[in-house]
Formats: sequence, C-alpha cells, structure tokens
Amino acid sequence: MRLATVMSAVTQNISEFSRSFKQSLFSLIFDVLGIFAGLLIAFQYQALGGIPWAFMLYPGILSVRGVINGIFSGKMSTGLHMGTIKPSFTGNTVYFKSIYSAMSVLTLIGGFFTGLMISLLSIIQIHYANSLYILLAATASLASSFAVISPLTVFVSIISYKLGLDPDYVVYPVMSTVADILATLCYVAIIQTVLTTGFLPLILVNTIYIIAITIIGKKFWDERAFQETIQESFITILIVTIIVMVTGSFLQEISNRIGRFDELYIIYPSLIDTVGDTGSIVGSMVTTRLALGTLKPYITSLKKLGMEVAGCWTASLTIFTLMSVTAVVFTGNHATFGTLTQITVTSNLISVPLIISLSYIIAIKTYKKGLDPDNFVNPIESTLADMITTSAIYLAALIAGI
Repeated sequence: MRLATVMSAVTQNISEFSRSFKQSLFSLIFDVLGIFAGLLIAFQYQALGGIPWAFMLYPGILSVRGVINGIFSGKMSTGLHMGTIKPSFTGNTVYFKSIYSAMSVLTLIGGFFTGLMISLLSIIQIHYANSLYILLAATASLASSFAVISPLTVFVSIISYKLGLDPDYVVYPVMSTVADILATLCYVAIIQTVLTTGFLPLILVNTIYIIAITIIGKKFWDERAFQETIQESFITILIVTIIVMVTGSFLQEISNRIGRFDELYIIYPSLIDTVGDTGSIVGSMVTTRLALGTLKPYITSLKKLGMEVAGCWTASLTIFTLMSVTAVVFTGNHATFGTLTQITVTSNLISVPLIISLSYIIAIKTYKKGLDPDNFVNPIESTLADMITTSAIYLAALIAGI
C-alpha cells in the first residue's frame, strides 16, 4: 500500500514535470526568434555607436515595452480565465476596453520616465547632456511599438484560449519575443531617422500620440479598471525606470569590454526574453491559482509547484543552449561556441533561480496586501530579469576570461 502511494506520487511528479517542460518549451522556443532582434542590433552596431546614448537607451525600450505588455498579458490571461474578458475580437467588455486604454497612457508615462532616467545616466556615465533628444527618442520608440504590439497581444490571447491552451503559458512568453523584435525594429528606425533627418519626425509622432491618448483618457477616466490600472502600474513604471538605469549601464559596460562579439549581441535579446518569460510563466501560474483559490498565499506553498517550476527551468536551460548553437550557425564562427555556451549556461544558472523566486514572492506579497498581482508580477519581474540577466552575462563573461 505504501509502495503504491509512493509510486503514485512519483508518477504524478513526473507527469507535472513533463507537462510543465513541454508547455514551457513550446512557449520559450519562440524566444529563439529574438535572435532577429539581436541580428538587427549586431548589424546596426555602427549606427548605434554613432549616437552616444543609443546602447544605454535600448534596454530601457525593451524593459518598459516588456513591462506594459506584461501588465496587459497578465490581465488578458486572468481576465479570460475569470470571464471578465470575452474570447472575442468584437463586442468585448468595458473592462477590456478600459485596460487597453490604460496601456496607451502607461506607454507615454513609461517613455517619459525612461528618457528621463537614461538622460541622467548619460550625464553621469558619458557626460552627454542633451536630455530632450533622449526623451523624444524614448517616447517615439515606445509609442510606435505600442501601436503594433498591443493588437497582436489581444490576438494571441484570444486564439490561444480558443485553442484550449493555457494563456498563462502562452501569451506573455510568445508576445515578449514578438514585442522585442518589433520594438527593436521601431527603435532602429527611430535611430536611423535621427541620423538621416534629425528629430523633427519624432516631434510629430509624439504630438499625434499625446493627442490620441488625451482623447482616450477622457473617455475612460471614470472606469474603475482604468483608474486602478493607472494608479497601481504608475508605481511599477517608476520602479522599472530606475532599474533600467542599471541595465543600461551594464550593457554599456559589456559593449565597452567585449567590443564586437557579434554572437553575444545576436542572442542578447533572446537571453533576457527567456529569463523574463520563465519568471512570467511561474508568476502567471501563481496569480491565476491565487485568483481561483487553488493556491494559498504563503511562501511555503511554492513546494506545491516544485515539479512544474523544475520543468520550466529545464526548458529555459534547453533554450539557452540552443541559442548558442543558433548564433554560431548564423555567424559561422565556430571557434566561439565553447566560450559562448559557457557564458549562456552560467548566466542561466545565476539568473533563472533568482527570477523564479522573485516572481513568486512578488505575487504572494502583492496578493496579501490586497493589490492586483497582474499589475506587479510581470512588469517588475520582466524588468528585473533584464537587469539580472544582463548582470549575469557580464559576470559570466568575466568568469570566462573575456
């Protein structure tokens, strides 16, 4: 009888691990596509180097875009589970329209504060003092990317739900990669615009966007979902933009230290994506189960998710290894494979346990304080993931002797 109980528990653990590994791998495999964002950065290395603050601002664009899309993805996933959002492309709920509108306002707020923080960093680190240019580039990049990325997030959320997939495993992981590619395209386009025609087109983009969100804000201002999302997420945006300074500083240091290590630049967006998505899967899993009442809001409850977390982590390590192979195939420089793999595996072992723990703690703590975890988990963990992964890559490069 006892042996049967043990065997049953082992079978259940294997089943949970296998299910989590397969679903996580399915979602995280899309992060490999982030290599296209990395290729853009590698190919545009000279152009980015022509603007003193371009490398500093780039992680900020990815982070804040990830934060806003993280909030939106989390709310879409939970809303579909709870029934507050309909799995329909037309005639959706007021709640859905309110949070979509709130995202547009948060994009402007995020762009402004990101530009402000990177301006401060540029003054400190490279003694560049023209803050207006950085502010214009930050807000224009985020505004243009929002116009493309947010409708795609809605599409992926609804389609995955209709296909019987769990949006917690699919929406943010898939969209974070797509968002990074599109956000990088927008950012590179903005930088090229600055280099070729100056800042006048950026002023036009920002003016149109401000007028649009002013109209939207007035329409949904009285909606509770709109107000709560703005109020709670505003704090998150502030925290994130401070963290972005650290990430930007580390990327600048990596650039200064390794120079043109194209293979690492190619997979950089994918690496930060994978760590962020791993934390997002765990965070979304926790927030949904807290909302449904199937998980108690205690730190010790994490052990109930042990095999699922292990499956998710193993999937992330698999993706990290695959990225090293893919980068070397793209460049044809096989001599870098050993060093690159050492850096990716080491950075995974440093960053993933940290981000999983942080995602879980943030979900539990915000829930216990009566706040909506969806406004905090994905946004904060995705930005922390960017900072932690960038720092881990820097540390791994030092360990590898670069």
